[in-house]
Amino acid sequence: MIEVIAGIISLFLALLSIYLGVRWKEISTKIELIAKLLRELADVVHEISEAVKDGKITPEELEEIHQEIENLLRIIAEIKSEFDTLKLLGSVRHMMDIVKEARSRERKGGDSKDSRRRKRSRKSRR
Repeated sequence: MIEVIAGIISLFLALLSIYLGVRWKEISTKIELIAKLLRELADVVHEISEAVKDGKITPEELEEIHQEIENLLRIIAEIKSEFDTLKLLGSVRHMMDIVKEARSRERKGGDSKDSRRRKRSRKSRR
C-alpha cells in the first residue's frame, strides 16, 4: 500500500516538475525581455543626461541618442512580437480546447438524432 502511495506521489511530483519547468521557461523569457527593455531605457536616459550636462547637444551626442532610441525601439518590437506570439498560441490552444470539447460531446452523445441523420445522409450519398 505504501509503495502505491509513494508511486502516486512520485508521479505527481514528476508531472509537477515538468509543468513548472515549462512555465518557468516562459516566465524567465518574459523577465529577460523586460530586463533588456529596462537596460535600453537606462541607456537612452544616460545618453540624454550626458548630452545635456554642458548645456548643448553636439551632432555626435545626438547620433548616440538616436542609436540608443533605435535599440530601445528594437527591444520594444521584440517584446511586442513575443506577446503577439503568446496571444496567438493562447488562441490556438483555446480553439483546440473547443474542438476537444465538441468531440467529447459527440462521443458522449452516442447514437443521437443528429448522428443518426448524419449516418443516413452518408448512406444516401453512396
